[in-house]
Amino acid sequence: MSHAPQHLTPASAAVLAARKRRRVVTTCAIAAGVIAAVFLFRFILILLVVAAVFSAYWAPSIVARRRGVPNRGSVIVINLLLGWTLIGWAVALAMACREAPPRPPHAAGPRSLEASSARDAANRFASAYEAWERDDPATRDLPPSLEDFIPAEVTDLTPNDAAYLRMIASAPFAPGQVIALPSGRTVTGAQLARWLAENS
Repeated sequence: MSHAPQHLTPASAAVLAARKRRRVVTTCAIAAGVIAAVFLFRFILILLVVAAVFSAYWAPSIVARRRGVPNRGSVIVINLLLGWTLIGWAVALAMACREAPPRPPHAAGPRSLEASSARDAANRFASAYEAWERDDPATRDLPPSLEDFIPAEVTDLTPNDAAYLRMIASAPFAPGQVIALPSGRTVTGAQLARWLAENS
């Protein structure tokens, strides 16, 4: 028994057509969302892979910088030029991981001690000056001088530093002027004058 084709009124045909359009639009929107999510996932995955490869490629340079090895410039150059070969990368990593030779006390001493003593002197001077400013203007003395906080004596000079100080002894230096010595250490003009008076 066959069914006779149903005849639709124009209003019901329009409703069916609108429903079909809505289904097509909904299906297309879902498909577009899925495609966008897949592309976004792939993009994030590619970014993560690129970041991991970049970090792994520059690992020898990062290790050398973190450890403060003395040959980190060589490590960076080898990593940059030969890192793409596994042998160059391994050599750079080995250079970055090898134990750094200990610095002799003289090489690390004068400059760092001089810098820390200068910092300490500046901090003590700043504290004294702030205390002087808080005092009553009618009763306070003259403001403190930075020279009062700088150590008076110059000790542990290398022979080259002593020869250099004797050579420049006739030059006029202001008391607060900083003089760089061949060893990298610094002294003030006031310290130079005291040292020359004691060692002439």
